[in-house]
Formats: sequence, C-alpha cells, structure tokens
Amino acid sequence: MKTLFFLFITFTLSFNAYAKKELILIGGGGEPFNAKDKNGKSINGTIFDYALQALSPFVEKSMDWEKQMSFNGGHPETDQILATNFSNIPNVPFTEASYLAVIKKYEDQLTNGELKKGDQILLIIDSHGALNKTDKKIKEETHSISTTKNVAKNKDTLGASGLVSLDELKRITKLAKEKGVKVGIIDQSCHSGNTLALGDENTCVLTTTGPNHYAWAGTTTTDIQFNKNLATEKNLEEVFLKSRREATGDSGFAMISSPTGQKVQDKIYEVLTPYLYRFDSAHDKLTPYFNNSSGDIACKYEENFKQLTQVISEVEGLKNQSLNFLLFQYNYTTKEVDLSELKKSLEDYYNFQIEIAKKVDSYKKIPSNPNLNLNGKISFTSNDRTSVITYGVKELLSIDFDRMISDANARNTNSMSDNERKDIKANLEIMTKAQAKAKEIKEKFPGITTTIESVLSSFADKETISSELAVKIAAQSKILYDALYKKEASSQENMNQPNPCRDFVL
Repeated sequence: MKTLFFLFITFTLSFNAYAKKELILIGGGGEPFNAKDKNGKSINGTIFDYALQALSPFVEKSMDWEKQMSFNGGHPETDQILATNFSNIPNVPFTEASYLAVIKKYEDQLTNGELKKGDQILLIIDSHGALNKTDKKIKEETHSISTTKNVAKNKDTLGASGLVSLDELKRITKLAKEKGVKVGIIDQSCHSGNTLALGDENTCVLTTTGPNHYAWAGTTTTDIQFNKNLATEKNLEEVFLKSRREATGDSGFAMISSPTGQKVQDKIYEVLTPYLYRFDSAHDKLTPYFNNSSGDIACKYEENFKQLTQVISEVEGLKNQSLNFLLFQYNYTTKEVDLSELKKSLEDYYNFQIEIAKKVDSYKKIPSNPNLNLNGKISFTSNDRTSVITYGVKELLSIDFDRMISDANARNTNSMSDNERKDIKANLEIMTKAQAKAKEIKEKFPGITTTIESVLSSFADKETISSELAVKIAAQSKILYDALYKKEASSQENMNQPNPCRDFVL
C-alpha cells in the first residue's frame, strides 16, 4: 500500500525482432467511491493518478505492444486520465474475477504455444498492497493487493475482503520458465518487497519499497521515476538503478531481484529499516515497531547501528580504488562517494529513537507486584448506593479524574430527581476513590506509564522529526546502495550469474 500507494508489475519475455509483446495494466483498487475530505469536499481523483500520467508516454510510444486494461475508474479525475491517455485500450473494472481471467489467459497462451520463447508480456499492476499473510491458515510468499471491492482502511492489512494474492502469479512464472519465456515484475505497492519471492534466473522483480515498508506516491516518488524511465531498448536493471537514484520524495526502499541486488539488500535492508519508519497519525510504522519488539530494544538498536556504520565504513574504505563498469556505461570511482550527510542524519535519528527505546524498555521493566497487575481490574463502590464501577488498571492510570470530577460538580442538579442527584453523588464518590487509588499506584511506582503509546506521547514533535529524518535518510542512503551495487556487480561471481533483469529489454 502506499500513502499514495501503487503497484506495478511488469512481465516480459526475451526480445527478438519478431517477439510477440502484450501490455496489460491492472489495479486501482482500494480507493473509496464518493469520498470526501475532512472539510466535506468531494475527492475527485485517486492516489494512482500521478502514476497513470507518468506511465502514459511509454504506453503511447510502445506501438508494437498489444494492450489491455483491468483498472478501476469511478473518480472524475481518474476517469479523465484513463479516457485521455488510455483511450485506445479496452478496459474492465479490476476485480478478483478479472485478475484471475488475466492469469488464465496467459496460462492458456503459454500452454498452447501462442506465447513462445522470445515473446514478451508486460503486466502492470497499480493498487494498494498489504503486508504478507503469515498465519497458520493463510501463508503467502508474496502479498495481497486491493481490488475494486476493497476499501483500504488499515494500511497494513487492507481489510478482510476484496483482496487478491500475487502468489497467483506463480502459475504464470512457472510456465514461463518451462517455456523459456522471460518474466519481469515491477511491483509499486506498499510492502512490495515481498514480491521478490517470485524472482529467479528467469523472472526479474522490481519493487518500489521493502516488505515491511509503505510505498509513497507523489511527483518525485519511486513509482513516478519507474514509469518515466520505462523506454524502448532499456533493460529493467537500467530502469531500476536510474529510478532509484532519481526518486527523492519518499521513505521507501526500492528493491530488485538481480543477484547483485539480493546481496546488497541482504546487507543493509534490515539494519536500515527502523530509520525509514516514521510516526504518522494516519500511517504509523514506528509505534507498532516499538510495540512488537521483544527483549531489550535499546540493546538491539545499539547493535543494529553498529552493523550499519560498519557497512558505511566498508564503502568509505574503498577510496582510491577506481572501479570501471561497462555495464553502467560510465567510469565510477568510489572516491566520489560522500556518505557524510547520511552518517549525520542516521546519527540524529538514532539518538532520537534510542531515547524512545530506553523509555519503552523502562516501561516494560515495571516491577511485578501482587497488588499491581497492569492487565488486571479494580472495582469501586459508593457507601450510599449499590453503584459499582470497574476500571482496568491501565485505564485507571490514564483517566483524567480531575476533569471528570470537575465536570460532574459543574452539572446543574436543580431540575433533577432525588434519584438522579444520588446517582451523581455516588459516581463522584467512586471517581474520588478511583482517583486516590491511581495516585497511590503512581507514587509507589514513580514514572509509571500504562501503554507504549503513552511513552511515545511524551516526545514532542515526534511526527515532524521522524518524517523529515526518514525521508532524508531514504534519499541519502541511495548513494550507499548505489556504491554497494556497483561494487558487488563487478565481482566475478556476480558477472557469471544469470541476470534476468539485465536480459529483460523493453
């Protein structure tokens, strides 16, 4: 998914002068119809509009491709883009049925020989994307995306209905490999790094972000650069590297399934992950990261930061070596790599997050006491009536009793019945007792907090600080990624390995 989230998937087959080439665009799911903004104004477009516009030049110029679409409109601005830039392409709504029909079509064509070695299929999917499912009942290798029947409210799960899994694409990639038909996949959805599971020596996968991160849409984001850089005679590795360098407006982590890319990503993705997360009232990743972390988070941060700085030192240690790559069509000297800004931003974000980690660790280490079960409940009664109110301990410690008591005392009881006045008196008595109990617990355990959220709330401007640093680090870390990619690509081992991304020529 993205906050402006898109997913593109590109399928192709080895190129020759007589190759059959088909282009399919599917997606646009998860956007509510008749939506309004917070001021009640109608929202006439979708988050997919920027990407559609950026893609249209390639679609228009790729005259030798047969084209079809299964893409949702339903919004005036989106419909206008589809009508203006994709008017010559037959279109049906993107549903589970239409998705499965596309897969079945190419399964049949691969099986009956309509598609054969040297032919190409370009399948572009642009939709919201979920984290992959890993529970006992449903286990995905890739992840799921939204169809027209889904409204993507939870940006991690997207909800329980209206989704289709990209695992279904294995039906095509398996047959394509058997037939010698090369496949390329460009996934521009949130959590799209999960789609790298489809990559092999025959299938190239490009993604706009990692398996745990959102993708973002805008005018300078990775999906836009992907679409702008799609051009005849370019290979997918070229498109990926150029687009990755040029995207500056998001905090995603673009990935590629080439042997070189896998090595680089294995080296830096996990250690860089927390510094690409941000606090966000709409699309928060940092709060769940702290909530779901077990053990001593501060120690993990320290170890993680050491590993990351070691990788940076490794690249800086390459100074005075000149690495020339015909592959990249220019001479590249590692002396040109300047990681000083990245190191400064990482240090700033590390210092910010380590303080939070220490507070979260402190919260998790509240002493156990038989009289203080944070998951327990405490009941309070009044002396005059049978009223009983039960609070959870965490709830008890977080309630603003001063305000509640003040509000109750301010109520005008003149027009009330005797019973109503007695109820208010009883409730005031209970609230006063509960307030005293909360004060007693807090005095016994100084600094106690009731939730990790309450720990995080004590950090002022956390959304602004985390957002600025995450975007800055994402942009600056591209220099690190690029340097590592070029270094790994020059190794004899990688040069001799099959690279479907380099072999996939548009």
